[in-house]
Amino acid sequence: MAMLMHSNKDVPVNMVEMENLRTLVKRTATYQPMRHADVVNTCVHALYERGLGITDQEFVLSQDGMRMFGVAHITGLRDLGNTGWRPIVGFRNSYDRSTPAGMVVGSRVMVCSNLAFTGNLGEARRKHTLEIYRDFPQRVEEALDSLEHTVGHMTRQYETWKASRIPSTQMLDHIVMGMWREGIIGSQRLGKVMEQIDAPDHEPFKGRTLWTVFNAVTESMKGLTPFRVSRETVDLHDYIDTVGLRLGITRQAA
Repeated sequence: MAMLMHSNKDVPVNMVEMENLRTLVKRTATYQPMRHADVVNTCVHALYERGLGITDQEFVLSQDGMRMFGVAHITGLRDLGNTGWRPIVGFRNSYDRSTPAGMVVGSRVMVCSNLAFTGNLGEARRKHTLEIYRDFPQRVEEALDSLEHTVGHMTRQYETWKASRIPSTQMLDHIVMGMWREGIIGSQRLGKVMEQIDAPDHEPFKGRTLWTVFNAVTESMKGLTPFRVSRETVDLHDYIDTVGLRLGITRQAA
């Protein structure tokens, strides 16, 4: 799940436009700005060196160009199975010292112009001090190492949920209402969740499995605040794992 959340005042841009933007602040004795385009290109170059790439990229500028935020899907990773999930990379940078240069990666990435910035499988951050051009690429490599080491485990978890069919309507209702009782979803979203379970928007999520339930809930999160999405997603992962084992429906993927 990728979320790039921003206000109506933010300006969408593409990479060509970002490359042509001038740096809005100057270097000082202790401060070294890193161009918005350089932050993104550093991350993309590191991905390319591993045989990976990006697609579906989206970028915005806020605060009159002083801040940049972006997300993209990562292509080329192995061990993704057939669950339909795609790893995501998020970017951010600033010239007003509000945030360090940053990259996050994972299956759940949130980038928001209110400065929320999370990724569940890896993160790189570096303040804009004099060695940023030396240090930031190293931290990007460490974050991508984390992603590659974890992606297989994440895929196996998702494939296990996809193989774990919910045998009855009564058990499905029990699982969904359990999420309501645990505070993972509010009563106003129960209808949306059930709609997505019965008729998912995306083909890979069909089948009335734990994977179907997981994705129905994440679809219902659209429009929530970033902090709420982050909290609910962590709780949802724990709940799906626990309820599958407790009800005896978790099955290892073939």
